[in-house]
Amino acid sequence: MTLLEVRGLGVALERSGRPLVQDVSFDLSEHECLGVVGESGSGKSLASLALLGLLPAGLRASGRARFEGREILEAPAAARAALRGKVFGYIPQQASGAFDPLTRVGPQLLEAARFAFPDKTEAELREEAEALLSRLKFRRPRETLAHYPFELSGGMAQRALIAAALLLHPRVLVADEPTSALDAVSQKSVIDILGRIRGETGCALVFISHDLAAVQALAGRIIVMEKGRVVESGGVELFHHPSHPYTRRLVETRQALSRHFLEALR
Repeated sequence: MTLLEVRGLGVALERSGRPLVQDVSFDLSEHECLGVVGESGSGKSLASLALLGLLPAGLRASGRARFEGREILEAPAAARAALRGKVFGYIPQQASGAFDPLTRVGPQLLEAARFAFPDKTEAELREEAEALLSRLKFRRPRETLAHYPFELSGGMAQRALIAAALLLHPRVLVADEPTSALDAVSQKSVIDILGRIRGETGCALVFISHDLAAVQALAGRIIVMEKGRVVESGGVELFHHPSHPYTRRLVETRQALSRHFLEALR
């Protein structure tokens, strides 16, 4: 079943009307992972923020987006806010900036869950948070909840963000460059976790990245963005037989980097 239909999504500067993102269209079905690739500045993150109703001041969204048949782009602000968390989960790019450094991890994970699930007790929410952290490969979940964010490594902070999003049981999880600031081992761990969680919970995933290998490991369908536009879309075979010059350049650059890296190890 199709969860999300996006047609002609655009983002422009309010004052001048200059377009930053134009004519982005895609469908997202239950249990599906859609990969969104492109270099920095291609409009990947702006498109996702437009869908989530989180665009910075001075930008406006246009086009149509329907979740289960309900229009969301033109919905009132309060209705958009109600969708965030339980319907649309969001994992931002920089885990270090997503947490309040003066508050322990536990209260930050549980704060939104209290509003989303008012019938659950504090003990139930904490138990669920600990279980999630355990699934996300934290060895001592209870201790992790008692830590401050600065006591977590980059990989641990990113996994804690994933836990915060999943604690609200979202229908669609938007992961914006969740591996870009991590080392190779932590990157693989996060990719494995996202793939496993999607299979276990059934949520759909929008995985935004410039890392073609990460996208190829997770996504069933891919859209490629350049300068605010979708230039190519298709299945994972797109990386093996790209038709657009920009996609070919992305693939060739990745192959060249991999080749240089292997040569340096010899």
